[in-house]
Amino acid sequence: QLRDALFSSENVDDPNLVQATIEGLCPFYTTFWTESSSWKKFVVIEGNSFPSGGANSSPFFTKRQRYWSELTPEGIASDELALRHPTSLQRFYDAYSPYVDVKFVVLHRPYLDTIASHVKYELGPKMHSTVVGGFLLILSRFLAGHMYRQDANGAIEALWTI
Repeated sequence: QLRDALFSSENVDDPNLVQATIEGLCPFYTTFWTESSSWKKFVVIEGNSFPSGGANSSPFFTKRQRYWSELTPEGIASDELALRHPTSLQRFYDAYSPYVDVKFVVLHRPYLDTIASHVKYELGPKMHSTVVGGFLLILSRFLAGHMYRQDANGAIEALWTI
């Protein structure tokens, strides 16, 4: 359920989808949307690659685009479809963070290992490295803009870790 909601790039921030997703994942939140909600902790882990090469069952999933291999990393980082692939981190964070603690764990493997493991993507390693570079820009800009958050008790904590 979260995978379809998270990777529904067109509707990731739809309030009805957000509510249904949280209530579906946290069944004890029958009063979730009221002030009297009893807060229980749930851990839900979801992930995907940036850029993602795999197929996704959601028809709303923003697919990898061939023209990205013709752009510079900066061009990719400012491309509207790239910013939604495989989801819009900003829209997801803005939609869910008022209701749940959203945290990010970034698993980053060495750049050359990443390129070498997908030599056939984007018609070869040189173009693939350009696409990966663009997505590293997207990810680093999002993370740099969201380093810390204030928890319910007012304490400052890291929003993400590598």
